[in-house]
Amino acid sequence: MSDRATNVVELPVWRSTFQPDGDAATMSAMREAFLARRSELAIAALRDGDAFLQGRGLGSLPTGLLGDLGNRAPMAGATAEVVFDDPVFAIWLRFLLRATASGRSDEADMHLAQLPSVLADVERRVTGKAESYVPGTLIAVERWSLHPYVHAAAPPSYDFTGKTAPAEDTAAPGHPMRLQADVVGFALDRVRAGWPAMAEQIDEYVRVIGYLPDGTFRSCSAARYAGIILLGNLDESVLDIEESLVHEAGHQVLYRLGEMTPLVERGTPVTAGYTLPWSGSRRDLFGYFHAYFIYVLLTKYFWRRGKMGDRYARDFQLRAMLIMASNHQAAHELAADRGLTPQARMIVGMLAVEMDELHAEMREAFPADEKEAAHG
Repeated sequence: MSDRATNVVELPVWRSTFQPDGDAATMSAMREAFLARRSELAIAALRDGDAFLQGRGLGSLPTGLLGDLGNRAPMAGATAEVVFDDPVFAIWLRFLLRATASGRSDEADMHLAQLPSVLADVERRVTGKAESYVPGTLIAVERWSLHPYVHAAAPPSYDFTGKTAPAEDTAAPGHPMRLQADVVGFALDRVRAGWPAMAEQIDEYVRVIGYLPDGTFRSCSAARYAGIILLGNLDESVLDIEESLVHEAGHQVLYRLGEMTPLVERGTPVTAGYTLPWSGSRRDLFGYFHAYFIYVLLTKYFWRRGKMGDRYARDFQLRAMLIMASNHQAAHELAADRGLTPQARMIVGMLAVEMDELHAEMREAFPADEKEAAHG
């Protein structure tokens, strides 16, 4: 279920950047294709699982899961589409498909036995029973109640081993959950004010925020737990949380696109042979492409936020100008790399044109500052 898988569906190249200001019709088409693909995988896996259990005399899947799943809700408060697009269900499905594809029957049995707990977790969140929610959204903010399948998929991003809820009389590190949800909500409101379409993407692609104040990161995400972003407690201001939300939501879009069509050619080395011009970190081609996509997205966001004219405007404008030169370098290097698929090259090329246009706007608005930023 990732763009590195061998069973991806080859699709025509979509002409879109897949960013909030990209072609809305193309984004909608990708969304429909993704849901159709996910539903196909889920229904086939569930039916095979039911036959697998019955064939071994182990009963069958819960009533309501089989039949016309595309039109019938598997549980109260959630349509089949909601369930199939849920991040915890997606993690479970990925584990099940890996086990069955490898002939690990005992492991497949175990995953099938865990399906009721997965469905109960989906139902809990979609019916308003999560630990907390970002105000005004359906984005759950959780810590101690994150499902064991999230625990299993998260490493090496975060190791949940030995992490248990403290006793009632013991103060837990970090903020209370409701406070953390309110802080994230405040940051999201500012994203919405600066770039409404960006906030809409966050609402759509981020389903769960795992608040992990003992994490060694500001934020992180991965394709193996797509739909979930992990936030640490290293932010120094609400600006940092805004940046994290935009950053991680951008990755979610690429995770979904990558589940539909490859972004790097099969056989491309996965060694960290590329140096990111923004940070000096090393990545493979897949990681370099992701980084370019995210830094272009952040440039657009910072520039828009700077136009709001609040006390953070100057900071945001400088951030946008500082990373622009690196965007140009990355676009040039990626455009020349034949390891990217036609879809990825299409995105790189379209984003490069947009960055040229935005750079011209920066030079016109702040000629002296732009020159200074370009020289570091």
